[in-house]
Amino acid sequence: MASQGVDRATLTERVYTTLRLEVLNGLRAPGARLNEKELAAQLGVSPTPVREALNKLRSEGIVQYRPWLGTVVMEFGVEDVLHLSDIRLYLECLAVREASARLDAAGLHELERCAAAYASAAAAAVPGDPSVAEANAAFHGFFAQWSGNRWLQQMLISLEGLLVLARRPLSVHRTGADSIPEHAAIVSALQALDSDGAEAAMRSHLVRVRDALLTEVGGRFGLTDSAPI
Repeated sequence: MASQGVDRATLTERVYTTLRLEVLNGLRAPGARLNEKELAAQLGVSPTPVREALNKLRSEGIVQYRPWLGTVVMEFGVEDVLHLSDIRLYLECLAVREASARLDAAGLHELERCAAAYASAAAAAVPGDPSVAEANAAFHGFFAQWSGNRWLQQMLISLEGLLVLARRPLSVHRTGADSIPEHAAIVSALQALDSDGAEAAMRSHLVRVRDALLTEVGGRFGLTDSAPI
């Protein structure tokens, strides 16, 4: 019995990982229905691990239940984008400040490598290139990791999937090259042991990204605060 429980838990985790990646990579669009029986047939599993995986995704806010429709991929309104972006702003600025107090030469070298990897990916990318998102996650994730604050790390990890979905209207039309000098400004401040300057540079960067996203959402799609994106 214990072995069966472990096997089912492993299968649920595999289904969860597969569906999560499909949603975050845009293979399942916002508002798309996620029917348990159809997904089970597609993935070659029983409906039970699919149901458990969807429950886990629902708890993360990546999918939601709608009456008469069932489970669908989350759709974000303009107000949602604004709120998520502001939460990210406060948490990441805190991460920079806490990381700056712990950085050593090895950590600074690692940050420089992350910034260089992002610059290389963004400079060569086409809009929507997943390598840019991966490099961006590594750069921003550095500060949470070096903050030494496990609760802050947990909050940022929980937020990341939602931010990927929220940023999609912007990322599918841009390469991310605008962020290269902004990342460099953050690194330069830390190289100069200027924690206030690093925090200010991160704040400026995230505000610019937030405003660009809101402009993209509102201007390109003509949305209101209550409309989904």
